Amino acid sequence: DAYLELFKSISYRSAELVAHWQAVGFCHGVLNSDNISVLGITIDYGPFGMMDRFQMDHICNHSDSQGRYAYHRQPQIMHWNMACLAGGMLPLLEKTDSTEVAQQKLQTALEQFPTQYRQAWLKRFRAKLGLYEEHPNDFPLIENLLQLMHQNRVDFTTTFRLFAEVQSMANDQSNPLRDHFIDRQAFDVWMQSYLDRLKLEHSSDLVRQSAILKTNPKFILRNYLAQHAIELAQQDDFSEVQKLLHILENPYAEQSEFEAYAAPPPKELEDIALSCSS
Repeated sequence: DAYLELFKSISYRSAELVAHWQAVGFCHGVLNSDNISVLGITIDYGPFGMMDRFQMDHICNHSDSQGRYAYHRQPQIMHWNMACLAGGMLPLLEKTDSTEVAQQKLQTALEQFPTQYRQAWLKRFRAKLGLYEEHPNDFPLIENLLQLMHQNRVDFTTTFRLFAEVQSMANDQSNPLRDHFIDRQAFDVWMQSYLDRLKLEHSSDLVRQSAILKTNPKFILRNYLAQHAIELAQQDDFSEVQKLLHILENPYAEQSEFEAYAAPPPKELEDIALSCSS
């Protein structure tokens, strides 16, 4: 069953990949089946985008009017693409099995995708919050945070980076993370749940905070920064392109001299988006 094992490997790698996308706020924008690699790596950097303000239904591709490839739909679209691959690989399995048996084997393997994705997603989002032990309430804890982030339209990257400021022994209302939320009362309720969860971990604040800073990038390629670099490059000034490249080569480092490049876009530049013709 070498072909079946190949399919399983591709499906697993793809589940891991899309979980990674979700964890860093990456939106691919054009997840057609021919834009998916059997290696489980990202290809076709066309109308992609790193999300600024968190919205579950964020669409990075201006051409995607129906939101087929919106942020929250990426996992199910990847699953659908694996189903397309299974159909394409069916004749290979039919070399040694009947059509019915081959279809059943592929279907059984395909049904593992949601579980594989969920496990990978949980692992990555636990790490973003400095959680490394597994507990049954972790999924609702993370989901509730994402709902809160969605409702308050907070910046995805900045919010998770600020978890390094949280002290486990006190619900400190002066925490800069709290200031990013409009609904402070709802945030305080969630934060207490998070602090209770931290008590189940067996690591110090220092260890946890260091791990969070290594897991949540400070710098991402924000569209407004890229657009500014493009406009200068069109005038034969590539200094901003080189500066962005330098910064993004070390996205987890503080690089305090480039603090402005970690900032969310100003309101008038929030809606810059690419399209399939970009």
